[in-house]
Amino acid sequence: MLACLEFLPVIVSRPSSSNAAQEIAARIKRAADVELGDLVLAAFTDPDDGTPESDSARFEPYAADPQPFDPRCGCGACDEIDPTKGPHVVLVDDYPSGPMPTCDVWPADAYVLVVPA
Repeated sequence: MLACLEFLPVIVSRPSSSNAAQEIAARIKRAADVELGDLVLAAFTDPDDGTPESDSARFEPYAADPQPFDPRCGCGACDEIDPTKGPHVVLVDDYPSGPMPTCDVWPADAYVLVVPA
């Protein structure tokens, strides 16, 4: 179990126009706070000590399209979530998790590493 976050260096090319140059910074948000177009880079679990632990190997980055969680969605992933275990949010509804896309459902208070839109 990791005791701290480790961020790997990222090379970002800046536009040549000074008007278009912007800082790009990844941030940790709660899943409920992810906004439309945020680039979801990594998931985190919340160990007993409260320190986020990277769980980024589970998916490829994607642009978020947050939606309310609907346990009756029928996609397959939503069926596996117990709605009595707290609020959940769908960060995208076409996540490539197997032969057919499904919702990517997160606990609303889960940690998510994103590049804001």
